This record gives sequence, structure tokens and C-alpha cells, in this order.
Amino acid sequence: MFDLDFLKGLPAQVRLTNGSVAGDGLRLERAWNGDSMRATLTNVSMEPVHVREAALMFGRFPVAASCPFYAEGFHMLSQHGGTLGEPHNIGKYGTDEAFFRLKKSPFSPDTYTAYSLMLLSPTQCDRALMAFASCKRFMGEFRFRGNYIEIVMDCEDMELRPGESWAFEEFCALFGANRDALMGALAARINANHPRRKYPEIPFGWCSYHAISGVKAGEMVEQARAMQRRIPELKRIQIDDGYQSTTDWLIPNPESGADMKEMCGRIREAGCEPAGYIAPFVVSKRSRLFQEHPDWLLMGDDGLPSQEHCFNREWYVLDGTNPKAVEYLRHVVRVFHDEWGIRYFKLDFTSYGALPGVHHDPHKTRVEAFRAVFEAINDEVGADSYILGCNAPFWPQLGLVDGNRATNDIFRRWEIVGGNMEELTGRSWQNGRLWINDPDGVVLEKRDRSEIRDGVFRRAICELTDAEFEYHKAYIVASGGVVTSGDKLDEMSEANLEVLRRMMAVAGDAAVYDDDTFEIGRIEGKDKRLLCVFNHSDEVKSIAVPLKGRVRLSDFWTGAELGEHEGHFTLFDMEPHSARVIRVGEDAR
Repeated sequence: MFDLDFLKGLPAQVRLTNGSVAGDGLRLERAWNGDSMRATLTNVSMEPVHVREAALMFGRFPVAASCPFYAEGFHMLSQHGGTLGEPHNIGKYGTDEAFFRLKKSPFSPDTYTAYSLMLLSPTQCDRALMAFASCKRFMGEFRFRGNYIEIVMDCEDMELRPGESWAFEEFCALFGANRDALMGALAARINANHPRRKYPEIPFGWCSYHAISGVKAGEMVEQARAMQRRIPELKRIQIDDGYQSTTDWLIPNPESGADMKEMCGRIREAGCEPAGYIAPFVVSKRSRLFQEHPDWLLMGDDGLPSQEHCFNREWYVLDGTNPKAVEYLRHVVRVFHDEWGIRYFKLDFTSYGALPGVHHDPHKTRVEAFRAVFEAINDEVGADSYILGCNAPFWPQLGLVDGNRATNDIFRRWEIVGGNMEELTGRSWQNGRLWINDPDGVVLEKRDRSEIRDGVFRRAICELTDAEFEYHKAYIVASGGVVTSGDKLDEMSEANLEVLRRMMAVAGDAAVYDDDTFEIGRIEGKDKRLLCVFNHSDEVKSIAVPLKGRVRLSDFWTGAELGEHEGHFTLFDMEPHSARVIRVGEDAR
């Protein structure tokens, strides 16, 4: 294993757009303060220089290629795990490079790329967490091939003018055995650089996306009335994508049956709070915005609006360095807030705002473009509203959201349910530290979902077993985050409404897992002690749960007593893809 002295002894390198390595004309200074480091790059020459990247540290690390690791991706849909020698992507959409067609650096063409955070675990008693504790201007990358690792600041080929200096993001290296403690220490560093927004409650609600086809005013009001009648604790009706015309957020979709002002008013009359949705950076080529203001968009090298990195080929990207584009978004959220009474903003597909391209202001980075828009939204509506980042680039949004979607969309298939749990385990430490985690919707009813979108009939079949529904319920509890129903509230069983109530009652604290199998998670909060036990495997399995002292146990969902136990408690013959949530009572002695 390595230590701080090893990192301090690694070489650094400034790499230029022309493919060469910088000489004496550029000075890279690394200043260590304990276990954190801040680097500064200064142009001491008389000529401007275009900088591709700065490798703050690189070399072969004294760990085996078989060393397990976890790392973040650029955006919500990408995480990384496996070993240094055999890395793999976590999530169904592949790597960031594949999803967004991001180009490999010519300086590191055969390396694997992760972002912002990398945890090395040669053993579960000996870990090294390397991470960037800020993201105000530059994206941090970890590139590796086996035990060769580069820690890089992406400078985006920007021009560094004579006498100009760039202050890079804070880097820190933390060592220890306890994974959650290391992540907690990192969160404290991050919060020092990006003070966390703290919404006064965990917002619960219902979302149209999982329950009905599109957005129809009559159905939305019907669900609001059902909420008020059957489970008013949920409080909010999330009006998701579909109320608007393409990506013109203030132009209603004529098929919705009402404009947003009327729909919000009717939901409020039914006793619920309307919640809003926009994708601030996304501009459809069919939108009025695209037709009238193509100059507000992120450009390509040819000077035309660029789709080079857009996963959806229907979309272009609003440029956050263009003041007119930012003012337009200010106006949009101001209407939502002041005229429609919205106090909950779901901001979707926000990773598009941090994609590479040619900006209106060539001296601004993609991180700055992203943060300019989020800072404007915070300024306009942040004082009394909940701001949720979704499909987001995690580090660029630090300090600018109340909540963050941590997983893929939920569907009633094991591939998705099991995958969402795997995504959550890597990010559970963020809940209550960086923001409130959002594990996406809770689906409890065995029903298929169909819709007609863009003239195409789509049907999602429910494929979950009873055991897999229990697994889904358990990871929602283990997330500690938001509870958002994805079933039709007027059709839900009373038993499943009670499940939602129990989830809401214990929300707030995420599970801390015993080890890297993530089979046993423990929630310790005010007036609650819970065990979340998962059988992730495809086989029947018995799991022994260590206990502290002699305690009374009961089933969380039913209240059924499981007796007094001391030392350990074994769940015998757990079904494949199943889970149990167990309440731990006071010491029985």
C-alpha cells in the first residue's frame, strides 16, 4: 500500500493541445496541506498557450492489478468497479465515453477513465480514498491501466495567457479501514468548499412518469384527489415530462388538457402541492427555442450548433456561458415559481450542460457553464424551493442542489431493481452529507405500464417476483432518501399504502454496510435501529447477522416478533433476489 509521501513524490506533467509536453514556460506548483493538495498552473512565458490537461500525479502505484476499486463516473448513469486490471462499468448505459462519445486523451489513449473519486481497497482493512473535494471550474479524472494511475485536471484546450494563473480543484488522499468514515471525511472537505443546501424536510410525493401515460390534467387531478383522500402524507404531485411542447417549457402540450397554471391550480385545490419539471440544458430541434435562438447553443468547431456528444440525437445543448441563455432560464423558473406556485423543481438531463463544445465565452469551462445556470436557478427560486438534480454530473452540481437522483429509472424488472441497488451502495454515503439521495420511484403494485410516445406504442411488463418486490422495498429504506410513489394512488392496495407510510416514517438516514458484499446494512438514527439484509445472488442463501448485545427483533413491515437474540441472528434460506428489513429493539437484558 502507499501513503502521502508516495503521492508527493510522483511526477506531474502539463500537456498541450498541440500534442507536446509543456516546458519551462508553464509552472505547475503543488502545495500540500496535510492530506490535501491544491495545484496552480501559471504561464510565465510571453506567449499564450493552449492547455489540454494537467496530470497532477502519475505513475505506477504499489498495489496489484487485482486490487478492487470503486470510482464515480461523469454523470448519474455511470459508476465503475471491479479491479484495476479488470474494471467494469456499473449501470446499463455503459461508460461515459461510450454514452456521450467523449474522446480519449491522446496522452492516455489506452487507459480506463473514471471521475472525481477513486477508492482503492487492497483489503477491507486497508483502503485509500483519492478524490477531488471541489469542482468549481475543472473536472477531475482518474485514468488507469492496471496499477498505472494518472490523476488529471481536464483543461479543455483553453488558452492560458501570459502571466495568467489557474487554480485547480482541491485534491485529497485519505487512508483507513472504514469505508463510510473515509467517505464522511471527504464529504466534510467537499462541504467546506461547497456549502450544502439544506431543505428543511425530506420531500415525499407521487410522480406521473411511472404511473400514467404522458401528462393529462384530468388524471393528474384524479391522483391528487386520491392522495388527499388516501395518503396525504405524500403531499406532492410531480408533473413530469410531457406537460410542455417539446423543450419549450412555457408552451403547453395541447394534449395535456390544460396549461400548467390551470393544472397546478387544480392540483392545489385538491389539497396537494404541484411539483415541476424542466430539463434546463436540453433544446429539441423541433422547439421554438431552437428555431429562434440557435446562437444560444453549444457550438462545434464548425461554428454550428453541435450534437456531437448528445446521446439523444433530437437534442442540442443550451450554453451556460451565454448570458442570454441564462437569462432565458431565469425567466422560465421565475414563471414556474411566481405565476404557477411551484416550490419543487426537478431538473433533468443536466449532464448535457457540462458536455464539451465551443462556448460563447472561450475562457469558461464546461463546469463553469453548468454552474452558471444552476447558480441562476438558485438565485431565482432557491430561497424557498427544493431543487433536485437528475441525470446530473455529480461533482459540478456540488452545493447547488437539495436532492440528487442516485440511480437509473425504476422499472418492474430484476435487471433494473438489482442494478439500482448496486448503484445506491456506491452512493449511500452521499445521503444527508452532500444532498438528499433520490432512489427514484417506489413501485409496489404488480401492473404493466403502457404508453404511446412519439407515435410508438410501448409496453413495460411487470416481471418482478414477490421476493424481488421485497428487495426493492428494502433498498428504498436503505437509501435513507426520498420516497416517491410510482403507482396509481386510486388503485393501490391498503397494504401497499401502509408500506409507503412506513418508508416515510424512517426516511433520513442511509444504511451503513458491514463490508463490501453489501449484504448487511445498518440504519442508526433517532428513535430507529434497522437492519437491511440482502440476498443479491441467484441462489438460496442463509445470512448470519452479527448483533451487539442481546436485542429484540421484529419484522419492519408486519411488526411480527422475531424473538430475542444475542451475538448473531441468522436468516435461513433467503430466496434469490430477496431482502428483509428488521427492526432492532432495545437491549433485552
